[in-house]
Amino acid sequence: MLGTTQSLMDFRRHELLTRSSTSRGCLAVFPQGKKSRQRVAVGDSSGSVTVFTIGKHHEIQTQFETPVGPKAVSRVTLYDDQLFFVAGPQICAFSKKGKLFFGFESNMTESARSFQIDTPFIFAGGEYVLTTFKEVNEVGYFMSPDRINEMLYHRHRDANNDEPMTSNYHMYLGCNDRVLRTVLGNQIIAEAGCEAPISAMSFAEDARGKDLVYGTSNGSLGAFRITKGDELARKYSLIPDSRLGSVTSIACTDINRDGTADVILGREDGAVEVHALSLHADNAAPLRMWTANVGEYVTTVATGMITQTDRDEVLVNTFSGKVISFTLSDADVDISNVLPKLMVARAPDLPTAQEVIKTVKAELKNAAALQQPTVADAPVVKIAERPLPVADSPAVVDKPVSGGTLTVLAPHRPQPITQEFLPKSKQSSPTAHDSGPSQLEILHSQVTDMRSQIEKLQAAVDLKRQEFATISGVAEASKVRAVTSEFSIRESFSLDNAAVMTLTIEADVPLKFVGVQCDVSLELLDSESVVTPCQGAIGRDAVETKMLCTLQPAEGRNNRVHVKVRSQEGHGGSIKAYVVCEAQPRSAQTRVFQIRPLCLHIRVVESEVDWASLPLSTLTIQGNFTMRDMHGWLLNTLPEIPEVLTSSSLTNSLFFRNTFQQTALSVRYVKGEAEFNSDSLTTLSILKDCITREATARKIQIRLQHNMRKESILRHLQLLHPLIGYQSSLVAKQKFIEALKEIESQDEEAASTLAPEYRQILADAQKIESEIKLQPQRHQFLKEIALTLFKDKSILFGENATQARTTELDNLLNQYDPQAVENFFGVGSDFIASQSTEPQLAPQPHEGLIATAPPETPNEETLSTRRLST
Repeated sequence: MLGTTQSLMDFRRHELLTRSSTSRGCLAVFPQGKKSRQRVAVGDSSGSVTVFTIGKHHEIQTQFETPVGPKAVSRVTLYDDQLFFVAGPQICAFSKKGKLFFGFESNMTESARSFQIDTPFIFAGGEYVLTTFKEVNEVGYFMSPDRINEMLYHRHRDANNDEPMTSNYHMYLGCNDRVLRTVLGNQIIAEAGCEAPISAMSFAEDARGKDLVYGTSNGSLGAFRITKGDELARKYSLIPDSRLGSVTSIACTDINRDGTADVILGREDGAVEVHALSLHADNAAPLRMWTANVGEYVTTVATGMITQTDRDEVLVNTFSGKVISFTLSDADVDISNVLPKLMVARAPDLPTAQEVIKTVKAELKNAAALQQPTVADAPVVKIAERPLPVADSPAVVDKPVSGGTLTVLAPHRPQPITQEFLPKSKQSSPTAHDSGPSQLEILHSQVTDMRSQIEKLQAAVDLKRQEFATISGVAEASKVRAVTSEFSIRESFSLDNAAVMTLTIEADVPLKFVGVQCDVSLELLDSESVVTPCQGAIGRDAVETKMLCTLQPAEGRNNRVHVKVRSQEGHGGSIKAYVVCEAQPRSAQTRVFQIRPLCLHIRVVESEVDWASLPLSTLTIQGNFTMRDMHGWLLNTLPEIPEVLTSSSLTNSLFFRNTFQQTALSVRYVKGEAEFNSDSLTTLSILKDCITREATARKIQIRLQHNMRKESILRHLQLLHPLIGYQSSLVAKQKFIEALKEIESQDEEAASTLAPEYRQILADAQKIESEIKLQPQRHQFLKEIALTLFKDKSILFGENATQARTTELDNLLNQYDPQAVENFFGVGSDFIASQSTEPQLAPQPHEGLIATAPPETPNEETLSTRRLST
């Protein structure tokens, strides 16, 4: 479990500035210089990088800003006090004074997803390719077997040679196939499996050694210790009990000054967390000390002395471009030692707020009597019920927020103080100020100037609108056509270990709604957004459209929609999302997400599954196809397969696990032959249909041979028994709730004499109804899995699945009895008694071909004789 849910630390929140939308890794904190506060660099979608610092009055002081480029900044990093960033194929470097001293256009065809500098070497990681440059010259590249999500380097020193060489660098690649790869000299030297695809990495160093800390797409946190031999040793792995947001960024520093590095991480759902490592046990898992939520996707987290001069802060960059600082509070430290003295100074002789209000009311009354301009036309200012700060100090307002306190700093705007606001001891004689303007006259003059500026701006807007109407050929400016507004979108569609697919769409502007259209049936599970299903006729595409609804942002999160769905395997399709922004002129963007036929499967490493203990059935496909052909067919059938076949070996192996039914699948293929092993007949049947359909479209003749074992059916049913049994009991109990409640309302004594099981139903009535309401289609979803298994068994074993037999099975599933269902499938107690208990070993490839066990009942098919189902 990931630490604790209680916040053991307290932070104050400061919103520093807002830029254009940003990508991951586009914020960096400069090392400590002569000044006490550190500088911050942030790159955005405009192609520019801004370097700023915080002044004494907490104002933003821009040090320099790079020119706007044609491409968005994808990564920002530092080497000492030099700034490096990537924007498209261009790599640029600026000095601490803001001077461009290095830059070139690389030959990378992929956008840099990760970027590291150790002069003279530059390491740029694209989607699949890791490229190494020595200054402007490419000196090597590595093609990863799967998508590279994050990259780090570790340099080991050569005692005999001080000059750095590429052989001195261990590159650590966190890949999408749940493997952490170590690359040396453009060759893989080690691989380590992880519980989920790695999404973020960072180094943590202290007196005990150096650790590689990683976060994954399912929200887990783990670490490897880098040994003296530069090898990786597993240190800890924290897998969450429930679904957490994907880890998007990690920073490691001693934030609480206890002598050990703390882990600060950000998540895609806006959560920011601080985890503290143990002071004594080296391999102990970290404890979550604090968490807060910024309300949107976190692109980068970093640490440094940004607004304070005596302690590190947590710096957060969000997708919409916000830069937020969280400062550690310490109740034992006086506030004057934490903030500049100017921020906490209070003038003892200033009047209180009540005295100010009384004076203003009297002045308003006199002005109304004389029919003079008053402050009624001026903006309303709420005055806090406490002594005012000095005139040259910014106002400080503390607001409680989740996980800390929000401190709002008003701009530094000195205000004139009239005689009425001064203490009597400091008021001068009336004749000294009779000739000067009064406070009311000053306010009235400011309002008049502001209105004049607004009128000028309105006239300029009307003029430009009329010019655009003339260019567009429209007679009236009010009928001018809308202009497409541009906004950035970040989308994700992922599957977790609970077989739940999560669709998240986030924009850098407020959203009006998101229209969702899907051509496969989906079960809506949960949503933080407002879901409105389409009522009535869907339209001319009604045959292809299975679901149509709109998603509206939840209150407080107007730029994000989030919904959880589940789909049954067997039918592939797509989800189309039409994202409509709130801003005028209103515009929309479209995003498409693919749903594979085996959409509930996830990639795993081979060692995660005990293949020797599983009763595996086998499907073998042979034909005149290449490895690239088979890879493309699998890409359209299974998720988490890389789009490009990068493996150079003669055999490629993939391993999967069904997140809902916990069945396993192994795939091995070479040129002209592929073998699939699984303990689920349904999985093999879907693979058989999909690959046959793809081969038919390519006019490639293939031969199918399968060895189906009834033990696979028995194991599949044993995995379904607890799921269907629980849902069947819920449905059965729900039927009694209304009658039992009526008995209880009429006669409480009679209700107390009910059987214990009925009294328990009454006690759990609210829980039962809430579970069924939360997932009303769960029981039918599970029944469909069992019915599909029966149909696949009948086809693969050459049996006849009549309508009467299907209806009989449906009745058995309603009155669920595990033994009766097993007997119906022919794998009951009689079958178990007749079978051997020897385990079935998973087949292994041999000499470039795939070894296939001799089938019990050989069954070969060719495309010329096989009748495809539509």
